[in-house]
Amino acid sequence: MADSSLVPVLVGGGLTFLGGLISGLIGPLVLGWRRDKSEKTNKRREKLEELVTTLYDHHHWLKTLYSVKVDGQAGEISVPPFAKIEAIKHVYFPQFDKLVNDLAIASVAYERFLQGNYLILRQLDVSIPGHVTVKNDLAQTRCEFTDCFHSILAEIGKYAKREFQ
Repeated sequence: MADSSLVPVLVGGGLTFLGGLISGLIGPLVLGWRRDKSEKTNKRREKLEELVTTLYDHHHWLKTLYSVKVDGQAGEISVPPFAKIEAIKHVYFPQFDKLVNDLAIASVAYERFLQGNYLILRQLDVSIPGHVTVKNDLAQTRCEFTDCFHSILAEIGKYAKREFQ
């Protein structure tokens, strides 16, 4: 009779010990893992916001280049922010590599076009055939940049919905 009365006590003690072990060791591990995952998600969200902001900064930089070179407005052309776009992409979002590369190619083409043709664009006369060609080429390079710009923003939007909502 004495042995059978100890079994519930031993089982209860064992379960208590096991419960303490699980909550004392596994609980903090799970909480730490969830906290780390949450911190990584928040960091990626912040970097995605920074990427989008920098993309718009680059868009604004190209508009400023046009205003200064073609329209002759006073202003300073700073260093383009594209290096920051590349850095964020390489570290946090390599899946956007092709889109960023396409945007870089379109940006450089538009920038070079403006740099090389701004004198003609300032005095554009559509009665001169060469000027019409320059005007059409400007429209094409601007359109290629704009298409790439909107494509990357659309993909970032899809990524954000998938990852953060």
